Amino acid sequence: PGDLWLLGKPQLLCGDLRSGGLARLMGDHRADLAFIDVLVTEEAPDFIPLLSVAIGAAAAVSSEGAIHFVGMAWHHTAECMAAAQPIYGDAINLIVWINSAASDGAFYQSQHEFIGMFRVGQSPRLDVKLNRAGRTRSNVWRYGSAKSFGSGSMKALHSKPVALIADA
Repeated sequence: PGDLWLLGKPQLLCGDLRSGGLARLMGDHRADLAFIDVLVTEEAPDFIPLLSVAIGAAAAVSSEGAIHFVGMAWHHTAECMAAAQPIYGDAINLIVWINSAASDGAFYQSQHEFIGMFRVGQSPRLDVKLNRAGRTRSNVWRYGSAKSFGSGSMKALHSKPVALIADA
């Protein structure tokens, strides 16, 4: 942990958000957008403080008015919103990603994921031009599953297709 690889212009950091890794990676740069994928491995009492540290670290290296998308499985929506409220205030929107493949292991197999949309700071609402380049925005996103390695039910929910991230 703590190793920083310079891959030309891109950089890859193996680190822990609790030890300032994201600030080290960003340096003097500020993000205008972040896509944070929540992989839950903790129980609820430990999860909210851990998520607060993660999104707080992302907010600390973001510009005023930056947009953060925080992806989560449906059954962790309450914890995500509780962690996000003190950092972002109210959510701008809640997006539903409809995946092309259902996950394994549940009575009703999940084929969707929620993505909270938040703003960093108190800047005014976004001035989004609707139908930009012929594209209509909706809070229901339909994208196929991303190709991922490994096995298990978590990979289907947490591997995002590149097009989903690019269109955000």
